[in-house]
Amino acid sequence: MGTMIEIHCKKCNKRWVHDIGVGFTTGTDSRQIMLDDKELLKYIPAPDRTKIIEMAKSKTIFLDLYAGNMMCKCDKCNTFNSRLAAKVVDKNDNVLYEVLPQKCPKCHQLMHYIRLENDEDVDLDDENAYIESESDKLAKQFTICPECGGGLECHEVGCWD
Repeated sequence: MGTMIEIHCKKCNKRWVHDIGVGFTTGTDSRQIMLDDKELLKYIPAPDRTKIIEMAKSKTIFLDLYAGNMMCKCDKCNTFNSRLAAKVVDKNDNVLYEVLPQKCPKCHQLMHYIRLENDEDVDLDDENAYIESESDKLAKQFTICPECGGGLECHEVGCWD
C-alpha cells in the first residue's frame, strides 16, 4: 500500500501532496512486455517507447516497477515531485533500461530520486524500537521551500492502492 505525503511550507503556506510507494498496479512483480502492450508501455517515457519495442522484438524483456512512486528532488533549486521508478530487465534481471528522474521543470537540471533507508535492521521485539515514518524520513530531505525559501513540514495524510 502506498502513502500520501503532504509537504507544507510554514512561511508561504504552499502545500503539495504526493503519492509514494507501491500499490496494486506498482510493486515488485515484473511483467513481460509484449509488442502491443499499451498498458505497460505507458510507464515508459514516450521518446523511449520505440527503443523498448525494438528490444521486445529480439528478446524477452520485463517491466519491473520495483519501487513504485518515488520522490525526486532538484539540488539546485529545491523543486520536488513524485515519479514512477521503473526499469526494463531481461530474464536474468540485467537492467536494460531505467526510467530516470526527469529534468527539473524550474531550472532544467536533472533531478534525483530520494531513496529512503529501510527499517530492516530494527529489532521489532524491542519495546523501545522506533520505526521512522515515511514522512519523517522525507522531512530530512525536504527542508527548503522551492517557492519562498521557508521551512517545510512533511506529514502522512493517507494511503492508496
